[in-house]
Amino acid sequence: MLDDLMQNLFLNAKNQIEQEKKILEDKVIDFESNDKKIFLKVSANGRIKDLNISPDLLKEEPEMVEDLLVVAINNALDKAEELRTQEMDKLKNGIIPNLDDLMSSFGDFGDVEDVQDEDIIE
Repeated sequence: MLDDLMQNLFLNAKNQIEQEKKILEDKVIDFESNDKKIFLKVSANGRIKDLNISPDLLKEEPEMVEDLLVVAINNALDKAEELRTQEMDKLKNGIIPNLDDLMSSFGDFGDVEDVQDEDIIE
């Protein structure tokens, strides 16, 4: 019975995580570089949805453009990671309390610290 219950709990958590991944794809952050010459839309899953580069920037040296793109993309991906972490924390907080409630319904198992050496059978 406990095995079936734990398996169902695991499958439920897995399904919730898969659903959340799909939702995160639709959550998009807008990012604009400090010089306002690079615009990005990035999903919370870290996928670049849109990239716009100012024509003025494209007139610059290619190495400089590449460097600015790398910085802008990394900053946008960092913001997407922050959003993903926040959303996954919400999901985790929804799953873990259910697990705590489930385990408490089986009674008090005691704390690990309460186990004495003589309680361990070799």
